[in-house]
Amino acid sequence: MTATNTHSSNNTADAQFLAPQTHQPAGVVKFKIAQFRGAVSTLNWSRTDLHGSTRSEWLKQDVRSRLQRHIDAVEKMLPHVAARFAHDIDHARSSIQSAAEMIARWAEAKASENAGAVRADKPAAPPAMASLIELFGEPIHTVTRADLIEMGDLVDVSATAKEAGFKIPVALTRAVWADCVEWFPLDTKRTGAAQDEAGRLWDVLCIAMFAAQQNKSAGVLTYQLRRVARDGHGITPQLVDLKMICSGGDNGEPVITILQPLED
Repeated sequence: MTATNTHSSNNTADAQFLAPQTHQPAGVVKFKIAQFRGAVSTLNWSRTDLHGSTRSEWLKQDVRSRLQRHIDAVEKMLPHVAARFAHDIDHARSSIQSAAEMIARWAEAKASENAGAVRADKPAAPPAMASLIELFGEPIHTVTRADLIEMGDLVDVSATAKEAGFKIPVALTRAVWADCVEWFPLDTKRTGAAQDEAGRLWDVLCIAMFAAQQNKSAGVLTYQLRRVARDGHGITPQLVDLKMICSGGDNGEPVITILQPLED
């Protein structure tokens, strides 16, 4: 058995996902890429949750404070993410821009409300909707599944899912993709595991199909998957829980979404 340099490993493990620096500024917080992805995911789901509010609920909330703290958390980590995680960096910047745009829309709407502005050009609501709008206020823009795929919060894997036996569209949340599918050559070099994204995605979908076949009447089910962790240091697969939901798509068609247990 070859002896390992435990002291050297422990000193560098926490910083392995930081961008290389010739000088480490005092007070820089060290983190792993999973923490960065978690911060981006929290920002996106906070924004998505606000999209589901009615206009009156939206205006009553402090949208700026609610989103800005998540934006600040991501922006603080962003300069220190290694360049090899270019996709994560681009996704984070897009998420920050979308959140900033929502804050701007909220601020403008809040200012109009405070000034007593009235939108007189809006067509009258249909009779069937009038009572709902009277009770809950006008709805703001609702995020569609297509919007989430375009924004990168969902990853459409329907083509591969069809090969695995699924007959309806399937998408993974960005968090599931990053944890269970995404894989770069440097991940192989670091972990020693010969993995690729095609094979990892196939594992996610085949196990999901097996779970669906065992629970054909369930609209929501959980299943477990063994995958090699990207932020790990070995080839031993680790067990993770995933959640699969069958629901209506943008046009009422059945679709499947695979999420982490705490995602909605």
